[in-house]
Amino acid sequence: LSPQEKRALVMQNMNESNEKVEELDQRITSIEDNAPLSPSTYGYLSRRVRQRVGEVARGFGHLSSKQRGQLFRDINTGIKQVAGVDTRSQLRDKHYKPVMDFINDWEPSTATKMILRQYITESE
Repeated sequence: LSPQEKRALVMQNMNESNEKVEELDQRITSIEDNAPLSPSTYGYLSRRVRQRVGEVARGFGHLSSKQRGQLFRDINTGIKQVAGVDTRSQLRDKHYKPVMDFINDWEPSTATKMILRQYITESE
C-alpha cells in the first residue's frame, strides 16, 4: 500500500470509530432520559403536588375532600399533558424539570375554579 492509501484507510477507520462513538453517546443519552424516576424523586414530586394543591386550596377557604379532589384532578391532568404521558407512573427523568416547573406555576383551570366556587356557593 502506498502512503496515501494507508492514510486513507486510517482516516476511514477513524471516521467509522467516531460514528460508532457518536451512536453510543446518543443511545446512552436516550437510556438516561427515558429512565424511570427513582422512588425518592417520584415521592418528592408527589409531595410537591400535595403542597401546591394545599397552597391553592387555602385561597378558596375550607374545601371538602371532594373539592380538593377537583384540584388534584386538575393538576394531574396538566402534569400528564406537559409530559405527554397517560399516567404519572410513566414519568421519566427527562420529564422531571418541566413537570416541576409546571407544578410550581400551576393554577387551576377556569372550569375548576368555577366548579369550586359553585360548591362553595351551594354550601353557604
